[in-house]
This record gives sequence, structure tokens and C-alpha cells, in this order.
Amino acid sequence: MLITNAPLPEVFRRLGTPASDEPAAELIALAHFYDQRGGACETSFRDDKQGLGLTKRNKKRFCAQQMLVQLGALAHNVLIWAKGWLVPAAPRLAKYGVQRLVRDVMGILGRVELDGDGRVQRIVLTEASPLARQVVAAFQQLGASVGIAVILGRT
Repeated sequence: MLITNAPLPEVFRRLGTPASDEPAAELIALAHFYDQRGGACETSFRDDKQGLGLTKRNKKRFCAQQMLVQLGALAHNVLIWAKGWLVPAAPRLAKYGVQRLVRDVMGILGRVELDGDGRVQRIVLTEASPLARQVVAAFQQLGASVGIAVILGRT
């Protein structure tokens, strides 16, 4: 069974085949269109498992297991939101999946400087990282909205 809300004219257009009103032709077109998908769902699950370290779920208590699942979902959502915030200033990140976001972007070395009240005042990203130099502007725009300076420096 295949459930879709894809408009049939668009399906035919993307397949490069002439539109048809025959039910069999529509079903065949939908099946071919489905087969051409990139496996985004499967890839997303794999990226989450690898990028967030969700390969093992071995909690003995059901509540603890559920908490682990919810934390994984929260981590995934935060990363996707962060990607959406960063991509306008760093378009290179648009092609990054969860695994690369965690490993390459969120793994940039740096330090957080606090003010006297314990609030984040400045984030210093290591200038030795080539990726840090490319994404610092994106982090600066994001930090500026909450009054946090983001700079390159030695860590």
C-alpha cells in the first residue's frame, strides 16, 4: 500500500512521462516515483543513530528507556533547528546531516567565557579550525540575537 498526497500531474512531470487518466498508469507512475526517492527517512534514522550515538538502547527500566528515546528526539530537533538558523549565513551547512553537524560543526573546539553573574558573555572558537573560520559569521548572527559575542581565537 502506498499513501501519498503528491499531485499526479507533478508526479508525471517529475518522471518525464505524459499524464494519463488511466488508474493503472497512475499507480505505475506513483510506484516509479516512490522508487526514485532518496531514502530520506532511512538516511535520517541512520544519521541519528550514528550522529547521536543511539545505536544501543539497553536500559532495564521502561521509564528510563522512554526518557532516552525522548532525549534522542530532543537532540535531533535541536540540531535540525540549529541547522536552520545557521544555514542562511553558512550555506555550506545545508548539505550536512545530523552526523556531520554533531561531528564537524558542534565539535569545533572553543571555550565559553562567563561574566561575573555566570552568564555567557563570549564564545571563542579555535582559529585553527578551517570550518570554524567558515561558520563563525553564522554563529555571530545567532549569538548577537541574545547578546553573546562569538569570535575566533586561541583556545
